[in-house]
Amino acid sequence: MKKLHFVLLSIGLIAITFVEPPHLYGNSVNIANAKTGFSWGNFFKSLFTPTPPVKPRKAASRGDMCMISPDLSDENNKPRTVWSNKPLFLWRSGDFKKIGVSSSMDLINTNLFPRDIVPGQNTVTYDGTALTPGETYYWWLSLGNSPNAFIPFKIMEPQQRQRITNELQKLEQQQKAKNATAETIALAKTNYFLSQQPPLWSDALQQAYSVNKPSPELSKIRESIITELCKP
Repeated sequence: MKKLHFVLLSIGLIAITFVEPPHLYGNSVNIANAKTGFSWGNFFKSLFTPTPPVKPRKAASRGDMCMISPDLSDENNKPRTVWSNKPLFLWRSGDFKKIGVSSSMDLINTNLFPRDIVPGQNTVTYDGTALTPGETYYWWLSLGNSPNAFIPFKIMEPQQRQRITNELQKLEQQQKAKNATAETIALAKTNYFLSQQPPLWSDALQQAYSVNKPSPELSKIRESIITELCKP
């Protein structure tokens, strides 16, 4: 199990590791190359049963800390690149009181997203001023007034981000022309994000959690994702 580095600020030792999805579709980023017949079941399997030599990384924690998405990349633990400039943050619920998104390592004084966490909450979508393409940010959780651990992430560079934005718009238009439901469109976008090289893991998860009225299949998968990712 591959350990990720993190900052210990005010509590005891916390270890954070993460799952990396397999590289499913080769090197092409063309919409037409996205896997056909993709389902939420395929998405779930891609998180937990990659084929060798790709090995999964499971999130684990000592205590209640388990920060899932965005996580760090495999490239020397560099910040993971995220397409969305209003990303989803996902963690295992615990006794957390606050979540924040900061623009520098000075987590308190550069906090852009001060939010209180209600008991049992384990996900929130950033709804502040859109984050800047090419910039690195830090999302953090706290058990009190000060951050206990944080993870950096980077918004995709402008040119690459615009290309993907254009392709997503085309994909959505194609789906709407088929009278696709909101969940079907979200599934198509999930498939698209996983078809990138490297796969856009955090953005795929955001699509899975974006459906307001999920089907029984998606509901069951969302209930299982956090439990499975945070197994010791």
